[in-house]
Order: sequence, then structure tokens, then C-alpha cells
Amino acid sequence: MTASMSRPHWLVPSLMIGSLICGIAFALGHHFFYASLDSRIVQISTQQEWNIRIGTGMAFLVKAFLTAAVGFAYTQLLWTTLASRNSTLEGIDAMFGVATNAWDFLSLELWREGLGLVAIASVLCDPQTFSIWGGDGMAGYAAPSIAVSRLVSSVASQGSIIPMKAPYPNSSFSTTFHAPSLSCRPMGGGPEFHAAFDKLFLNLTEPNYGAGSIEKSFFSFVPQHPPALRKNETDDRKLRTLRGLQAILDKAGFAMTVDNLEDPTSPCWFYFGFPIAQGYANRTIQCGLYNSSYDVEWKYSNGEQTTTVRNMTRLNPVSAVNADNKLMYYANGRPDVPYVAVMDALGALLMGWIQSTRFGVLWASRTQILSTVLTQTYEMQHLRHSALKIVPVEPQSSHETNLTMVEAMEQLVTNISVSLFSVEDFLPEGNEYYEHLAWGQQREKTWTKRGQTLAKSWRPEFRDQEYHFKSIYWLKTKS
Repeated sequence: MTASMSRPHWLVPSLMIGSLICGIAFALGHHFFYASLDSRIVQISTQQEWNIRIGTGMAFLVKAFLTAAVGFAYTQLLWTTLASRNSTLEGIDAMFGVATNAWDFLSLELWREGLGLVAIASVLCDPQTFSIWGGDGMAGYAAPSIAVSRLVSSVASQGSIIPMKAPYPNSSFSTTFHAPSLSCRPMGGGPEFHAAFDKLFLNLTEPNYGAGSIEKSFFSFVPQHPPALRKNETDDRKLRTLRGLQAILDKAGFAMTVDNLEDPTSPCWFYFGFPIAQGYANRTIQCGLYNSSYDVEWKYSNGEQTTTVRNMTRLNPVSAVNADNKLMYYANGRPDVPYVAVMDALGALLMGWIQSTRFGVLWASRTQILSTVLTQTYEMQHLRHSALKIVPVEPQSSHETNLTMVEAMEQLVTNISVSLFSVEDFLPEGNEYYEHLAWGQQREKTWTKRGQTLAKSWRPEFRDQEYHFKSIYWLKTKS
């Protein structure tokens, strides 16, 4: 008894029909799995990875079962055609090869003797019907809002946290949140860079500086882009710092208020200098912007607010490079845009310089630091006296402190971050629009392709490209 005679007559039809049913079942499961994800927010990258893996596995099973079903059908029809028709060797070769070689479709004998084979073989040829698509990011950062600028100015002038509306006259609670913070330190760069800094400062302030008549008593600036920037190189960082100093001391120059270096690993920097005849670079500090975790306790007694920052932990530097693509960073819980807005508003308030005479006359250019509590710091107290020490510029203040500018700047931004709760527009109440990364499904394209043939409609790639992520998806969400 031969192998063909011992094989049950129902085996091939069963395999063909069973494969078709399994393929359809996995195809429906594949569709409904992604339909359940459509418009859902991607919370974490791990969730995204596992959903793609599951979808890719289901797509592979769809392809495997439907290809098997069509393969069984093609084999049966091929032998039936050869048994019922007289064909040349060229025609037989085309019938056997057309399932794997598209050039065999050019055989006229194949079309004349095996039109059914052509129809099934066309299903086996990969139509490449699936695609992946995405939208471009919308909008970008331009400048801080009026509310942010007003808040920063108010906190800087008062030197304290602005109270928010008490939920109850006598109550207490604690909150944890992420907000901006500053980390300040003496300017780095090494002796060679400090020498270049001092030389540039003297060149920009001569012939008046040190002559006893007019001198720069304070300056503040942010780094500026050089004409040709090689990103992330140490020399470029130093060059940007020197160009920032030059831009702020040049009355006709244009000085930016926020550091926009295209380096996501480096924070936004700005600098403060308190020059004296004995040194300039060694009297300069730099402050960087960071994303920080806050743990704050709020207490209300008869409506009076007492705020205590129990813990503040710096997490990662914040750069302006991502401000033009706020979608991605809102979705990942890193709102760089509002952080940069706070830094920009602070820069607009402080950037500039103060010039004084030996008789104590002060001129402020661009900067509004004289209207802030930073004048009470140790480094700024020399502005209260003339260069000749003859008479104080103003009476001795009871508010003078021994706080350094480093401590005062870090505390100022902490107060600004906590004071954000005092502005109702910043509180997440009610329905607000946020940008999120969401799952998306192109049903129209999918069902158009499925309409050609059942097997042809489900020819998924291993990359499972039919389903994708929308890079822009606006959802109205409850805060």
C-alpha cells in the first residue's frame, strides 16, 4: 500500500479548512486587540513594548495559518490542472514556480491553462499593504505667559511664597509634585578659561572700569550661540559663555534670556558676576535648571498659611532643546516647556548689568534685580555704599542677610515652584487639554486591503506595521 493510498482522504481538506479558520480567528483577535488599544494613552514604555510584541505574535500566526491554507489549496489545484490538461515543460515550470517567483506570471501558458493557479498565486505574492505613519509635533515654546512672568516677578520682589487659597480656615495637608529648581556653584572652566573671561571683561569695560569713576558692579547673562557650534564640545561651552558675557555688556547687542543649547543632558545655565578689581571670573557663579521632586507640607491656622518644604530632590537637568517638541515630554511626565518658561521669566527679570560711580550713583541696564530681594544677599550689599566709602547710598536695612547669592537663587526658585499653587490657572482642575502619546488604528486602509481577498487582506509583516502610534493625538482628559 502506497503512502498516498494510506493517507485519509479527509486529511488535506481538513488541514486546508482548519488553517483557514485558525487564520481568520487570529485575524479577528488581532484586529480587536488593537481596536481595544485605539485612543488609549500610552502610560509607560514597557506597556508599549509588550503590546507590540503581542500584536506581532498574533500577526505572525495569521500569516502562518493563512499561508498554509492557501498553500494546501494551490497544491491540490496544481495537480488537478496538470492531470486534466496537456502542458509543455515551460508551462509546468511556471505553474510550480509562480508561487515563489513573480516573473513566472509572464508565462502565457500559465494564464491560458491555469487561470485558477494565477488567482491563488497572486495571494501568495507579498502585496506590502501595511504602512506606519506619524504626524509632526505641533507648536513650540516661544516665551513665558503673562501669568508666569507676573508670578516670578512677585516672588522675586517679596522674597516669600505666595499663599494659595485655603481649602479650609484650619487645616493641614501635604503634597508631592515635580517642579523646577536651581543648582548654583562657582563658575567652572579652569584657569585658562578664567583668564580669557577676565581679559574679555576688561576689554568690554575699558577705559572706565577701575579708573575710579565708573565701574560695573553686577552683571548677569545666559550663554549665547557662536556662529558655528559643534554640539556638546567643551570648547563650545566656553565659547558660548564668553559670547553671553559679550552680548550682555554690549548696549547695542542682542542678549537672550534663556540658554537654548541643543544638549538634553545639560541644564539651562545662567551666570551672575560681582566684579571687583582683584577678580572677575572668580567672582562669578553659574546656576543650572533641574527637574526636582518636592514634598511640601501646608498648614492653615485661621486662614494664615505656613508652608514647609520637607524634602526636595533634584532628578535630572532640564534643557530648552525639547521645548519645541512638548508632546513627547508631556507624555513622559517631564514638562520641559513650563520649566523653561519659569527660567525664561527669571532671566528676563535678572539679565543685565549695574554700573556705579565712586559717589554711589547706580545705573541699571536691562536688569531689574534692584527691585528684588536678591539685593539683600552678601554679594550685593556693597551696592549700598559708594566706592569711596564716604556715605551709604541708602540707610542700613534691617533686611540684610548673610545669605550668599548661591543660596538665595536656589531658595528663590523653590519659592517660585511652590507659589505656582497660588495661581488658579495653573491648578489641574476641571477639563483641560493635554497632549499625550496614544495608540491609533487606520481602519479605512486596513479594510480596503481586506476587501481584495480574505487571505490577501491579512498579510501582516513581522514588524506588525498596520497598527501604529499617533505622534499627535488630542484628548480631553479629566485632571
